[in-house]
Amino acid sequence: MAINTLKTRVSAYSAEDTDVYTSKNGCSFRSSKDDIIFSKLPFSLPYQPLNVVLLKPEQTHLLPQNKSFAIHCLKGAINIHGTTKCLSLAEGDFVTWECATTKASVIQSTRQYQHVVAITDLHSAPQITKKSDESFKHININSFNYAQRPNGIVLKSLLTGTCYEQTTGYEYVEMPPNQLITPHVHPKSDTIVIVTKGSGRFIAGHEAVQVQPWTHGIIPQGKLHGVVADACGMTFISVQVPPIGENGYIFFPDFAIPTETVVL
Repeated sequence: MAINTLKTRVSAYSAEDTDVYTSKNGCSFRSSKDDIIFSKLPFSLPYQPLNVVLLKPEQTHLLPQNKSFAIHCLKGAINIHGTTKCLSLAEGDFVTWECATTKASVIQSTRQYQHVVAITDLHSAPQITKKSDESFKHININSFNYAQRPNGIVLKSLLTGTCYEQTTGYEYVEMPPNQLITPHVHPKSDTIVIVTKGSGRFIAGHEAVQVQPWTHGIIPQGKLHGVVADACGMTFISVQVPPIGENGYIFFPDFAIPTETVVL
């Protein structure tokens, strides 16, 4: 397949948005190893649910008091410090963390490596009785029950079974080599995605965007999209507000996969 470079610069964006590619159907993608910024949020999404933080060795990140988060260690290792609790997360670990009412919590990276942490704001979740200290639920991704999709695709909805499952979706998706997630739309859900391993293409309407680790993007509700994994396979995270659920898909199996690819 011939790959045409169609990198676009849009002068209407602010300075920090100049490396964002926006497809004709309104999906936006950005590729950066140095910073991960989600811009151009759709009007239907009143807040930014996902923040991906790059930490140097022994660097800290504050979690505000009286708020709840889903914390996923994508690379490296971190410690989460609260008023009375401390939790260590290795690469791949996932936890829901409720901060104390009156005191913030702190994420601190370990001494080795570079660290990448996905922090999902669960502030729209049902009101939970707050305590003077923290509470958390650790979820082991490797042993988590998952939905087997066609063509060997694994989808793990990590907030299923928690008190947050009605307001925020967090899906960990593993795609075998050269497999396809059929083009589809989510009529009522806005989606934020970030690739963590492998490479492939995200279909955005009649365009396809080449993606690799740390490529990230926003797919507004109602916008047609799909995913094609390269020969090495691909893993990505999808955060949705509200959750997609089993009935939140409309598939277009006869949609022609674009042959031209946007290279970021």
